[in-house]
Order: sequence, then structure tokens, then C-alpha cells
Amino acid sequence: MPPLPLNRRLFLTGASLCVLELPVKAEEKPFAPNSKAFELTAGPARLTLRADGSMPVDGFAFNGLMPGPLLRLPLGTELVAKVANHTPKPFTLHWQGLRLPNAMDGAANLTQAPIAPNESFTYRFTPPDSGLFAYRPGQLATAQELQGHGLFGLLIVDEPNPPVVDRDLAVVLSDWSAGPKPAPNASPEGRLLAVNSALAPQVVQAAPGARLRLRLCNASTDMVMVVAFEDLTATIIAVDGQPCPAFEAVRNTLPLAPGARFDVLVDLPKLGAQTASMSLRQLGQDATGQDTKPLRLMLFQTAGAPRAPLPDVVALEQNPLLPAEIKLARAKRLDLVIEQRTSTDKKWTLNGIASDGSAADAPLFSVPRGTPVSLGLINKTEQVQALHLHGHTARILHALDDGWDPYWRDTILIAPGKTVRIAFLADNPGRWRIESAMAVMAASGLVGWFEVV
Repeated sequence: MPPLPLNRRLFLTGASLCVLELPVKAEEKPFAPNSKAFELTAGPARLTLRADGSMPVDGFAFNGLMPGPLLRLPLGTELVAKVANHTPKPFTLHWQGLRLPNAMDGAANLTQAPIAPNESFTYRFTPPDSGLFAYRPGQLATAQELQGHGLFGLLIVDEPNPPVVDRDLAVVLSDWSAGPKPAPNASPEGRLLAVNSALAPQVVQAAPGARLRLRLCNASTDMVMVVAFEDLTATIIAVDGQPCPAFEAVRNTLPLAPGARFDVLVDLPKLGAQTASMSLRQLGQDATGQDTKPLRLMLFQTAGAPRAPLPDVVALEQNPLLPAEIKLARAKRLDLVIEQRTSTDKKWTLNGIASDGSAADAPLFSVPRGTPVSLGLINKTEQVQALHLHGHTARILHALDDGWDPYWRDTILIAPGKTVRIAFLADNPGRWRIESAMAVMAASGLVGWFEVV
């Protein structure tokens, strides 16, 4: 069966293929300001991770779908999303990576009250940027349970001039409990890996030499996924939704924090009957003491006649709304120190405070609109950390403050005992969270907020 086209839903029982294929060409008509309405109803659902209907898991879904419906619109189009809560838990909807109006950010108890069970809320905004984004619960106390059991989805804002590709695939990675019985395709922590909520690996067939666009998103609540490409070259064209100069992944490997997104172009082998793969790299050893083997997420198989040679990869048009330079000399500078404590249920702190992310707590800082901000993210724990920046996107600075990486990030990984420095222009007014991308840590205190006035 070919991959499902855009106008069909990924069904939950008896699904034989769960790679969501998108149209590879932009709309031919000129983009014009208008509105596009969606209805997202969150409620309980049952998913089977295998095509034969086995491995059922109970969870939550939007409109009965896991991932939720793909929301897609041209740049310049207003999004109107009515969210109805038919779950037993209150939640908001956070739009991962979007530089949107503060009231629509979905930070519970900071920008809006949670949506109570059997209530609804309508989000309405016009995304300023094209790119790959996500939507997920934004109520810290309930996010791990709801998102961790299936309540998440993708938003794509189409760029006017997309790259030339043969196939455009949305790839949402998530992890599920393997249960009491060990599984051969589970991670060392006993987690099953899913691609669009179907058990990995997923198989994609294409012509020899075909070019694929993979829109990768890590929808896990707490798992950093180190993804490796084998027997093909991965060229990154966008990071966390923002275009970047096209570059090859270092050692063909990408580290994806929870909520992180990458747009990747891969060229398949030029001969038929070849197989390339995308795998999850796993550290440690198995029960026999052998190094843990990579876990295959996707297999790319070539079949049929070779396609004509493709032109070299060309970078996407860079976002003209982002500053070409961040003036660090006049930046507001602040260190954010991540620490762990054992004396309370709020185990994680940011600058010594375990917060619930609400307006009741004092802001980490307040700056006038248009102020450059430079933050030192200091990880004083023995665990890898990931911080998610709301409403803005940041550059990762070089160690000597003499430059920055050539891409923008809204989710930043910090290795144990290390410091990462970022800079951004605080140009979006309102109250914005900086929170752990790991839901359990965010709910346990690792969150704060800042204000742009």
C-alpha cells in the first residue's frame, strides 16, 4: 500500500503503513491572507502499535488520531483552531516553536487558564514564519500523561518556494512503554519506538536516486533521541522550523530533544534493490554484555527505474523577519542555573527556584521590547538537560562570544556539567516561559518565565 495521501487519516486499528506523505509541490495560486479553521477534539482513544491489531495501548488523541490531524496552511494564512477537551484532565495547547501572540501561546496559568474537561477554547493567530512546528499540551501538571499517551500533532506552514523532492514525509517519533514482557525492538529503558504511532521500523520504497524530504519531530515527553542515517547523506535545511544554510549532519547524526524538529533531505542509493536506514543510536550494553545495536526507525528501499539526476541541494530562503545580527554588546545578560535537589517533590530548580510556571512567581527578568538577550544555560546536574524557549528563537553562541551557529533553535540541549550560551532578540511582547523540554522535569519545578514589555 502506498503512503497515505494528505487527505486521508491515519487510522488506529489495522494500519498497515503509518508514514504520512505530503504533497511535494506548493499551491500554484498566489498566497493571500485568509483564514483556515480546524477543530481539535481531545479524548480517550485506543491505538494498536502493530498492523495486525496487536499491542493495543490506551491513550489520548485529537479527533481519534495519534498523531493528531496534520494542520497545514500557506504562509500568511490565519489559523483558527477550536480545541475541545473531552479528557478527564485540564490542559492548554502550546504551539511549539511559533513566534505567535502571547495570549495564544498556551502556557497554562501564565497566558491563559487551563481548558477544563468538557470545555473548549479557540486559538486564533497568523503564523509569521513558514516551517515545521508542533502542538502539544501546555499544562505542566498534566502534559506528561496526556502527551505521553498520544496527545500531540504537527503544524506545517508552507514556504512559498519549497525544495525539489520526490517525496515529502512527515515523521513523528514517539516512545511507548513496552510493558512487562521484553521486546526485541525496545530501547534499553524498555521503551518501544514508534513512527507516527506505528511500531518501528517503517518501510518506505522509492526510485533509485530519489530525494526525500523528512520532516522529523521528536514527540516524546522525556527521551532525547540520537538519530543516525546509514548508507545515505542527510542534508539539514531547517532546524526547529527555521530555514538555515544547507549543511550535512555531523557524522550523519542528529540529536533530537523532546519537541525538536529538523527538515532533512536525503538522497537514496542510485542502484535498485538497495536499503538505507534511519536508526536510533543506543548507548550501553544488552543482557549479554554486547554493545547495544542501533534500533531501526525507518528503512528506505530502492525499487524500479532510477530517477533522472537531481540538481544540488539549495538552501531554503532565509527568514527575513529574523535579525541578521544580534547586538551582543548591548544585550541583557543572565545565567540560568539548572540544579537538582532531593528534599522535596519539586526536585528541579532554575536559579534556585522550583516553579510551577505560573504568573504567581516572579519573572526571571524583564526587558523592553527590542532588547537583545544573552543567556548562559548552566547545567549543574549529572543528566542531559533541554530547555525550551517560548515565543522566540535563539542562536547558540560560540564559546568566546565571537559568533554563533548558523541556525536558530527554540529547544537547546545542555550536556551534564556543561554550559551553553544563547542569544535572541526579545521582540515579542508578553510573558514567555523558559521550561524544561522534559515534561517530568518541567512539572517538577524546572520552569521560569520572562517578560517583554
